Amino acid sequence: PPGVDGGSPVSVYSVEVCGAGTQGSAGQEEVREVYQGSEVDYTVCNLLPGRTYSFRLRAANKAGYGPLSEHCEVTMGPGAPEPCKAPHITCKSPTVAVVSWEAPASNGAAVSEYRVEWGAAEGTMQVCYSGASLTHEVKGLLPATNYFCRV
Repeated sequence: PPGVDGGSPVSVYSVEVCGAGTQGSAGQEEVREVYQGSEVDYTVCNLLPGRTYSFRLRAANKAGYGPLSEHCEVTMGPGAPEPCKAPHITCKSPTVAVVSWEAPASNGAAVSEYRVEWGAAEGTMQVCYSGASLTHEVKGLLPATNYFCRV
């Protein structure tokens, strides 16, 4: 609760958040109320990993709302990366293919490892590459053969 209640007990708190892609129609970050109630504790859900949010709150009593607090910025911890998009595969020769892919959107930390799985059937794919590169050359392929691949 605030140090000064204006002579009437606080009955309602309002918590606002802004940040992490909450863009309004004018291109500015949109402020939205995430809580309004009498509790002094509240858990904000659905925050994205690696994003920074700015919170502020205000209290109300029977005379109305007081001023907004100072902003409190919080950066969420990193999360697992998003899935990679489908890889691009280029035939370098009848027995060699080059697999390349794009890094996924950041979730607060750089991707440290990619795994490429390759096989003649979807259920039999094996890891053929593990590392930080965005490309891998697969060798020893049979000409005119279909293969499955995922990153």
